[in-house]
Amino acid sequence: MSGLFALLLASKGLAQGAVLLTPAAPAGILALRYSVVKIFSGILSWWGFWRKPMKLSPSAANLGLFHKQPDEVRAAHYQGMVFESSRAAAEIAFWFLDVHKSTKVESQPDSPIMILVGQDNRITPADICHKIACRFNANFQLLTSHAHELHSEPDWEKIAEQADIWINLEVCRNSSSSEQNE
Repeated sequence: MSGLFALLLASKGLAQGAVLLTPAAPAGILALRYSVVKIFSGILSWWGFWRKPMKLSPSAANLGLFHKQPDEVRAAHYQGMVFESSRAAAEIAFWFLDVHKSTKVESQPDSPIMILVGQDNRITPADICHKIACRFNANFQLLTSHAHELHSEPDWEKIAEQADIWINLEVCRNSSSSEQNE
């Protein structure tokens, strides 16, 4: 959800640039896929789920979040999970029912954006992230052998390095040129 939040902030001119790790889809992009419904099925089956904090079951978390993690760290990662807002999840998944249009990006961001997504991401599938990148003219990086938890999967350091290089090339360059124009 944090990638979507960063995109919403960038669209309001509140960012010089943004690196979005596996962002959730904004309004207008249908993100419901079989894998997403399967992962959230336990939560979606509660009436009024959008009014209660949510936390995936261990099996759903392993299916959707941790399947590229080594087996020996999965339990520890699950223990580190906290409850999240079911309302926010419902506003993302069912944006067409949200009268407040909470996930609608009002304007095209004027800062550079990079989207990183794992090829094996089941919870925010790569094709969804590619649609987001196309809609907002973002640099798109599909990472093989990765899934959703890019920041903690094996070789996360290489992903962080890619993001750092992009920030230095795109964001810092744009900042320098806008300062020279002033």
